[in-house]
Amino acid sequence: MIVELDKNDYHLIRPLLKKDTELDSLLIQAVINGTNRGHIYVDDPIQPRTALIYVVGVIDFFIGDPHNDTFTSHLNTFIDNIYKQVNLDTCGGTWMISAVFDKEWETVLENAYSQRDYDTDNDLYFQLNADKFHALNKHTPSLSKEYMLTPLTKEIIEHKQNEELFEDFHDFWNTVDEFINQGFGMAIIKNGQAVSTCYTCFVNGSQHEINVITTEEEENQGFATIVSRAYIQHCLHNGITPRWSTNETNVSSCKVAEKCGFEYVYKLRTYEFEF
Repeated sequence: MIVELDKNDYHLIRPLLKKDTELDSLLIQAVINGTNRGHIYVDDPIQPRTALIYVVGVIDFFIGDPHNDTFTSHLNTFIDNIYKQVNLDTCGGTWMISAVFDKEWETVLENAYSQRDYDTDNDLYFQLNADKFHALNKHTPSLSKEYMLTPLTKEIIEHKQNEELFEDFHDFWNTVDEFINQGFGMAIIKNGQAVSTCYTCFVNGSQHEINVITTEEEENQGFATIVSRAYIQHCLHNGITPRWSTNETNVSSCKVAEKCGFEYVYKLRTYEFEF
């Protein structure tokens, strides 16, 4: 049996977070805290032994007992009959990306997904080295006169001209006001249009996960590094700890992370398939 946990009971899965990497997961904590959008599914709504945390539009995490047949034997039926529709309704998604914290869960998912056409990757998690950031930031290139670096505002996010750049924004946040109250961002503007932005996508206390995106027309000009460094500078001035994670095959994101003073800490195995 796999059932959805009531949002008021999300805290019941905290005892299942035992490994350092599980406890460190900003995305899991953000969903449990209700800061960001997500759903939690468990084997037992009173005393859960196993859980799936669905971070809307981003990823799923499996935690708890991987040998709990009450949960794992129903996984494929749950995915096909419930998860697929929830994913479509919440973000228009037609895929499932699952991350696991140990080899036991890897084996469970590989067996469960054996009849599916899935791909594997690794999610990389980085930690900021502030000294390294300050050293690198001394050499941040300046923008030409046609571009302006500015804090991200509600008006910029909601401007119709910027729709494409912020198409994933509502996967993270229920409303723009919710983001303004809890997060922060920087944007590079050209002729009134945002061409690159770095903003908070998940929050857990003073920890903020970073999302960076640049329009296709303005890629490969160093804008992602410039806007990210401005965001990080704000974080350091305001007691915020910026966090960076990306999949291993996203080479450009890994390079920007390094240019901003982030250092690799650990990785999680991921499994992805389309419905």
